[in-house]
Amino acid sequence: MPRLDGDECCGLIAVAVDISVVKTSEALLTSMGDILKQEVAERTRELETLANRDPLTGLSNRRAFEQCLSTEIELARSKHYPLSIIYFDVDYFKNINDDYGHAAGDQVLQRLAQVIDARLRTSDLFCRIGGDEFVIALPHTDACGGRQLAVRLGTIVSELAFDTVPQSVTVSFGVVALEDSDDISRVIDRADRAMLAFKRARHAWPSLSGNDGEISDDV
Repeated sequence: MPRLDGDECCGLIAVAVDISVVKTSEALLTSMGDILKQEVAERTRELETLANRDPLTGLSNRRAFEQCLSTEIELARSKHYPLSIIYFDVDYFKNINDDYGHAAGDQVLQRLAQVIDARLRTSDLFCRIGGDEFVIALPHTDACGGRQLAVRLGTIVSELAFDTVPQSVTVSFGVVALEDSDDISRVIDRADRAMLAFKRARHAWPSLSGNDGEISDDV
């Protein structure tokens, strides 16, 4: 702007503002905003994982499993392919906890989950329902295929060695195929009852208890 002496212009007045500090501040705010967004996204993913995973074994929990199974049931029916369910638990698991401690029992569950999960397909769903009970969903697999897999897994489990449990660990399986009248609860319940029937048969007939090669069908 002009500088006046009376009516005459005797110079100019200039004002300069250094905005480099402002620009630097804006850049820092943008960078911090990006970092915060990244941290929020990572935290959200962690919380989603915690909400969907069993904290002991790292497998899907029942809530996440049933959500995925609902989708698999719809696909199996719409595309007309078989789907089977394996339900199993650890035999005499209470005795393991009582005799060797809950830490030993936890190790058994963790090791079983790891070993069995490694032998499943990426398309299979594996879940710890609770306690020592687990469920596997096998898309594109009929009851016969499910029984064959259960026999193999039973043999593998019986041959495992555990650091804190100086005895063989066995499991009992029940296998069912998806039926037209099944919803999620019914198909899981049928597999559970099949497992219990097999377990009762093994207790009633000791000759069955030496090998997990016989698997119960639905009852």
